[in-house]
Amino acid sequence: MNNMRFNLANEADLTRLLEIEKASFIFPWTKQQLAYEIKRKAVCVLRQTNFIVGFIILHFVADQCEIINFAMHPDYQNQGFGKQLLQAAIQYIQQRNCLQIFLEVRKSAIKVQGFYQRFGFVAMGVRKAYYALPNGKREDAIIMKLTLNGEK
Repeated sequence: MNNMRFNLANEADLTRLLEIEKASFIFPWTKQQLAYEIKRKAVCVLRQTNFIVGFIILHFVADQCEIINFAMHPDYQNQGFGKQLLQAAIQYIQQRNCLQIFLEVRKSAIKVQGFYQRFGFVAMGVRKAYYALPNGKREDAIIMKLTLNGEK
């Protein structure tokens, strides 16, 4: 994992972000949605040399941050890159003086929930029928929270 860098995405990164998004999700974000988030300076990427392996989208409100999207290209999953991306994002969030981080994860995504739990995230609620499923049904989201700097 040498030559890894965490920084803000720029417009030149859009094509690669879209590739990662489409490879990672059943219902991927559109090019327009990703471009909007890049312009907002909400997208941070993990680069191996100059090649983006994953990204995270962060929204800041007062002393809170919400992880809106987290995607690691499938070719780079289960190799520690996701851990490195989330660690870097948490450091970045702390530098912005945030006290809490929130996110939603599919109820069925037990492995993903475990990933976040290893960083100290705890389940704190449910959003009923939050995610769409390919069969037209809906799936609940688990709301998770990480408290920073000793806050409760």
